[in-house]
Amino acid sequence: MRGLSLADRIYLAKYYEHDGSMAMAALFGIKHQSVNGLVKRMKQSGEYELYRNMTEEEYEKNGVNEMKRCQMPMCRGVATKSWALMGLCNQCHRNIEKETNLYYSRKIQADERIFHKRLQTAKGERVI
Repeated sequence: MRGLSLADRIYLAKYYEHDGSMAMAALFGIKHQSVNGLVKRMKQSGEYELYRNMTEEEYEKNGVNEMKRCQMPMCRGVATKSWALMGLCNQCHRNIEKETNLYYSRKIQADERIFHKRLQTAKGERVI
């Protein structure tokens, strides 16, 4: 379980069966095979069932509440950084940072800025 925080492991256990390994892999920025391996190890240790059966109160007590969620649309990670005054998880922050660097180095056009457009939508700004 190296690399995933407690909040991420709890989230994985609670939503893995609903979202699937591909969505979880995209969310955490790892391969779907790695997600499947993590789930297998969590099940063997009993961690998976413990986290999966948590009540919403227990879930929030472990630091995962709406105030701390990543504000990137379609991301359920825990916000640990910010970009343009919006709380983002590490993966979304890395993605928008890379995209911004590509844009300003003129390697991509404005209409190719997917993450930037998602953030604009989340902030309620007009997307060009």
